[in-house]
Amino acid sequence: MQTTADATGFVIPLGVPGARDQKISEENFSWRIGGQYDLTDDIMAYASVARGYKGPGFNLSIDPRAPLIMPEIPTSYEAGIKSTLLDRHLILNISGYTSTFKNFQAQAFDTASNGYVLLNAGELKSRGFEVEASALPTEGLVFNLGVSYVDAFFSDFQLDRCYPFQPVCRPNGTTDSTGNRLPNVPKWTVSLTGRYETPVSEDLAIFVQGALYSRTKSNFSSNEDPSTKLPGYSLFDASVGLKDINDALKMTLFCRNCFDKRQPTFINSNSQSRGDYYHMFGLNSFRTIGLSLDGRF
Repeated sequence: MQTTADATGFVIPLGVPGARDQKISEENFSWRIGGQYDLTDDIMAYASVARGYKGPGFNLSIDPRAPLIMPEIPTSYEAGIKSTLLDRHLILNISGYTSTFKNFQAQAFDTASNGYVLLNAGELKSRGFEVEASALPTEGLVFNLGVSYVDAFFSDFQLDRCYPFQPVCRPNGTTDSTGNRLPNVPKWTVSLTGRYETPVSEDLAIFVQGALYSRTKSNFSSNEDPSTKLPGYSLFDASVGLKDINDALKMTLFCRNCFDKRQPTFINSNSQSRGDYYHMFGLNSFRTIGLSLDGRF
């Protein structure tokens, strides 16, 4: 792998004065071993171990400190149970995992170039569990539950970039982010959906659905910039509709983010003004009410 760039980041021919010439060559063998065992006719247990690979790369940046990106090597262990219980009225899946990423490829905001660069954290650890459940208590009524816990943190990240006016920042503009959490990853997320559908004639059925999504606090920056914190929040969606029995036609009155929770999808510092920050919002950051017509032919 080879690239050459001038100070602006544009690729130029090799040998031109001012060019930056970087090369790297890597080989890798990735693997996965897994197994499963039927504890009963309705319960299956499984376990696996895997070693992955993400290749090296280059930073095309005007910042002369932008480093060469080394390969990322993850090793993961996972075990869990999948089950169908209560005469198939309950589906319950539980899994736990632990992963270690050597030379984790992290993204950091670079004030010199007013853009993002990739950096290698020495090591990232991620561990947690997931619970998925689907319940059918009665005909036409379905509940789906998802619960996730993630403890993802940098166990070694010595050369992260400082945020504006960071109290403890090295002369070269770097900081030690060891122990900080992975950006934009909450510890807990919970999703709960309920749907009820019942026929009103031989050809038509009505349905009502509600969905709740909640997550705990997180931070958009690996250096834990206090100005890029995102508090925990919950969103609620709802819909009611009419459809034909064969799902060929459907009319839905829906509400997304019904309580209009203005949560940004991204927060970042603006190096042009040193200490100024901007927020980005997505479609789910605002309440949306609408009517949809769906047809399948």
